[in-house]
Amino acid sequence: MKLEDRLKSLPDTRHQEGLVWFLERSGTEIIISYPMKTSGGVLLATKAAGIFKPKFNEYVLSIRSSISKSATELYSDKHPVFEKDGSWTYLYRHEIRAAGDPLSISRNKALIKNMQDAVPVAVIVQSDKGRYQVLGLAYVTDYNPRTGYFFLIGTSAPRSTFSVGPGVMAESMDIDADTRKFQETRQAIRQGQAKFRLDLLDAYGSRCAATEYDVSEGLEAAHIRPYRGTHTNETRNGILLRADIHSLFDYGIIGVDPESMKIVLNQSARGSKYAKLHDQLLRLPDDTTRHPDRELLQRHLKLHGISFS
Repeated sequence: MKLEDRLKSLPDTRHQEGLVWFLERSGTEIIISYPMKTSGGVLLATKAAGIFKPKFNEYVLSIRSSISKSATELYSDKHPVFEKDGSWTYLYRHEIRAAGDPLSISRNKALIKNMQDAVPVAVIVQSDKGRYQVLGLAYVTDYNPRTGYFFLIGTSAPRSTFSVGPGVMAESMDIDADTRKFQETRQAIRQGQAKFRLDLLDAYGSRCAATEYDVSEGLEAAHIRPYRGTHTNETRNGILLRADIHSLFDYGIIGVDPESMKIVLNQSARGSKYAKLHDQLLRLPDDTTRHPDRELLQRHLKLHGISFS
């Protein structure tokens, strides 16, 4: 499906116009002043919230993130990670309030609907005071309620100009590959989870790779990377971890150095009760073909901004 057709299939032309505005500016830096609107008057983002869902439809149009030096801390958004093929991935934190379930917040629910219906969302990330980088359009491919992070995959296909409505021009993008990738991801996440855990229990001898904990009911199958079909539920994309260690791994508080296979703790956890895990060798399966994939471990470190120093 061409992006032109995908945008035209959206139920509201104002939604189309908003996404086109961001698509035309992909990879550029913009200065934001509010209200932020298209020339046709479509509101694109608000100062009040990072997740912007227009009143006129049920989907999120854009997400905005302010990234500071503390971006790798527990409740912060992460830095986008750019791949060799020009695509990019990004972890975006759900909206939280002092009280109440995050899944009861309308903007979080709307972003989940973007994921369920494969509706792209625009992503802008702060680069300086008042200045933002437009990353472009992305698919929300996963939501982890444990950590509160949405996982996004940016598109990276050739572009040419097209029109989606009177006076509305944009860049055409052949997103067949991205759509297939999204559908494969959704299917892989739904299927094979139970087998994935059983395979990891077998590979690691029903013991946590970090702590040697050996009560199987407390052990969980941790995905190193949460998407892309063939890697998703393969043993090499997993590590068997105790439930609390799994949570830290998903948060990006703990990672694994792919060269030494030693556990790396982020700076925020090195003074905690988990400090003894830092620089400890990960216990690996006897079968080397079932060891964690080193490239995926490296990507996990990059995605979460985990530092060795």
